[in-house]
Amino acid sequence: DRTANITLAPLTARRTDAELDADWSRDHPAILALLLDVAAKALASVNAVRQTIAAADLPRMADAAVFAEAMARVLGWRPGLLIETLNGARAQAAGDLLSADPIAARIDKLLAKNGGYWEGTANELLGSLSDFFSPSWRGGKAPAANQLSAALARMAQPAHEARGWVIRVGAKRRNNRNRDRLIEITGTASARASDVEDADL
Repeated sequence: DRTANITLAPLTARRTDAELDADWSRDHPAILALLLDVAAKALASVNAVRQTIAAADLPRMADAAVFAEAMARVLGWRPGLLIETLNGARAQAAGDLLSADPIAARIDKLLAKNGGYWEGTANELLGSLSDFFSPSWRGGKAPAANQLSAALARMAQPAHEARGWVIRVGAKRRNNRNRDRLIEITGTASARASDVEDADL
């Protein structure tokens, strides 16, 4: 949320520090003037820009994102492009995080097996996931129930952004029994098998 990844074109020529310093000394007053002009114009238009962005499209650190969008429009970018880029980058980062998470990989398989929905206690979830823990993973030992609950809390937001999962935890009565602390996971009917094929499964 606090960084933006930028892919630069490969260098085609090398230059010395002295050459770079000379160019910077020549160009930096114009660069600073341009940045200040863009910032001033963005400040003048930021409230109007905010009205054109749907609340559902705002990323975290929304104020900074709206100001950056206003600056991008001053520079001639298509309206909405910067917000789309920020959201796309966050979704990509969330997907990368989940792909490296062994618990998320097994929940993917569980959702695929159960038509995209699962509900139960942490211990029941642990039991449902046990089939997906091979002897090669952590000595064949699945995580404890409390570790599983912590993992779900950690992955809830990135899982929603990257895969559309909705993870809910709360007290609920089942079949006239006492209220249990249940975990409800809603996803898609078909897990992305390419994301869960890994040697440590």
